[in-house]
Amino acid sequence: MVCISKRTSLTHALPNPSRDFGTGFRSAFTAAHEFAHWVLRDILVEEFTFAPTDDVREVRANAFAAAFLMPEAGLRSHFERTGRLREGNLAQLEIGDLVRAMDRFGVSRMALLYRLQNIGLLAPETAQ
Repeated sequence: MVCISKRTSLTHALPNPSRDFGTGFRSAFTAAHEFAHWVLRDILVEEFTFAPTDDVREVRANAFAAAFLMPEAGLRSHFERTGRLREGNLAQLEIGDLVRAMDRFGVSRMALLYRLQNIGLLAPETAQ
């Protein structure tokens, strides 16, 4: 949640850690998402819910957070070093590969899979 004080113009991003289910992975994404709203001057107060949406502001903030936390070059480099990136696509991706990438980039499995699909490294049917 982002709160802006009308008296002091201070901005506070307050991710809800209870939604991380003990992993902490969603907190970084939520903070980056809320930062995007602040940078883009979208809204003053919001509670983040992780659900599909057609709201352009939410889609844009999610895209910003994903690119901020998981730069395309960083993901490509990570998977090249692991030997999983072949001819520009991820090959033989295993759960351990995902967990290591989640740990390296500090994101949830869902955020990582969406980002890999959006940058063309992973086909949607493979993410299932």
